[in-house]
Amino acid sequence: MRSTPGHANSYRALISGFYPEERVALGSLSTSCRYAGPREAVFHALVRRNYGCTHMLIGRDHAGVGDYYGKYESQTLCKQFEPELGIKILAFQAPHYCSRCEGITTEKTCPHVTTNPAAVTSISGTEFRAILAAGSSPPGHIVRPEIVESIKDIDLFI
Repeated sequence: MRSTPGHANSYRALISGFYPEERVALGSLSTSCRYAGPREAVFHALVRRNYGCTHMLIGRDHAGVGDYYGKYESQTLCKQFEPELGIKILAFQAPHYCSRCEGITTEKTCPHVTTNPAAVTSISGTEFRAILAAGSSPPGHIVRPEIVESIKDIDLFI
């Protein structure tokens, strides 16, 4: 978990309102982002393993900046060294909202990404933060209103 007030508040809201509290452990690991992309992802995996984690989620463009690294390059490098890293890499694709599926999907879980692209809307963290910074709320089908409420008064880095 990133150690910002916004991240902590949103995770707490998810745990208290939607997840079974007896099955969730929330911890914080504060590190600086070096924007080193795939190599930094390997470093993150080692640090998490050393802190006792058995699995690590890696999404699109982990620790990257702009389009400098490939979209899933961090996942590829971590998967390549997974046995040596000693931690299970869970690779996630970029999320989308699909009006046909009526939910959050990925390229892997939704056929409409390729068969009906007009039904699919990309979810951008940059756009999400800009909506919040403007004092607006993102659509409810993108993020739960309770989560928006938990972070709306926090000065987010834009």
